[in-house]
This record gives sequence, C-alpha cells and structure tokens, in this order.
Amino acid sequence: HRYKTNNQSTSKLENSLKGDMTNATDAELMDACKQFEAYFQKATPMLIAEMDNLAHIAHSFSIFAKQPEVISSQVDVARKLSDVITLYATNDEQIPIRYVGPDNGVFVMADEEQISQVFVNIIRNAIQALSNSHTSAAEETKQSLTSPDIIVMLNSTYSSKEIEISISDNGPGIPAAIQSSIFRPNFTTKSNGNGLGLAISKRIVEGTGGRITFESSEKGTTFFVYLLKKTR
Repeated sequence: HRYKTNNQSTSKLENSLKGDMTNATDAELMDACKQFEAYFQKATPMLIAEMDNLAHIAHSFSIFAKQPEVISSQVDVARKLSDVITLYATNDEQIPIRYVGPDNGVFVMADEEQISQVFVNIIRNAIQALSNSHTSAAEETKQSLTSPDIIVMLNSTYSSKEIEISISDNGPGIPAAIQSSIFRPNFTTKSNGNGLGLAISKRIVEGTGGRITFESSEKGTTFFVYLLKKTR
C-alpha cells in the first residue's frame, strides 16, 4: 500500500514537473517570438532601405557605363563655356556668375558634344552649394552675410600645351573627410543626387588628354579644368 502511494505521489510529481517544463518552454518560445517580431519590425525598414540603396548604386553604375564614348576634336571652348554661363546666369537662386575671358576663339582638343556637360556639372554644384549654405547660415545667424558668388575664368596662356578654366565659389567648401571621394561614381552628399556629375566630368576631360582638379577650404572651392590646345 505504501509502495502504491509512493508511486502515485511520484506520478503526480512527474506530471507537475512536466507541466512546469511545458509552461516554461511555451513562455520562452513566446518571449523569443516577441523578441524576433520586435527585431523584424526594427530591421525591416533598414533592410528595405539598404536594398533600395544597392539598386540605386547598380542603376547609377549602369548609367555611368552607358555614357557615350569620348571623341576628341578641335572645339572652341570659349564659346562653349560662355554659352553655359549665359544659360545659368538667370538661375532660380539668383546667384551671380561672373566670367573673365573671351567669348570665343580659344580652340582645344575636347569632345564637341560633351565638354559643355563638364561646365554645367561644376557650375550647378556651385549654385546648389551656395544656395544651401547661404540659406542655412542666414537662418542661424539672422545677419547679413557675404553675397554668394561664382567666378569663371579662362586662361588661354596658362602654358604652351594647355589652357586653364577655373570655376570658383565662396561657399563653405568641401569637407576634408570627403575630398578624396568626390570624383568617385555614386558618391554624393545630396538627397536627390546620383553622384555621377563629377565622375562623368572627370571621364570626359581625361578622355581627351585633359585634367581636372580642385582646391577647397572654408572660404570656398575652385575647380580647375585643363584642356590640351588644338594640334597644328
């Protein structure tokens, strides 16, 4: 009788322990599910954003790869440059663009159809940088600021082999931390940019034997475009 009672007690204890283990497992599973759900809700937007970013990068490189071939020919770069300046002189941001140089008659080796895009990209970047920095500074200080300004200069006597075009702005400059990346495809600090403007510009200039460089400080940025003089 005592043996039977002990067996019954043991069975009740085993059932109780099994129940506790089952309950504990269910609780742990429920907790794990809640943790995963919380992680999933937090991670999903980041994963989607990363996938969108990768798709954007792929698309940008596709555009870069499909750029037309650079073809070198004799081009009146002064006329090309003055035409671009005339186009952007009445920009929406009302930022003045001053030009120092001839309106025509300076011939270089460049791509007839694409060289204007180089000047457009640099001038448009300067306008956007000046507009953004001037607005932000004005909101912070509520004081009159130095008027934004862009100066374009064409030096046809830079050297016996090259002419020099400089495009300067008096904006806040390019941060030192990103200066080494600005010609890299898909690099941009703009929310609505694809980061190809300067990369394409570099490709166009170098494709005909030219060079493109820049200098930047807290007082502004200057881009220099060097193009080979026409061959005789």
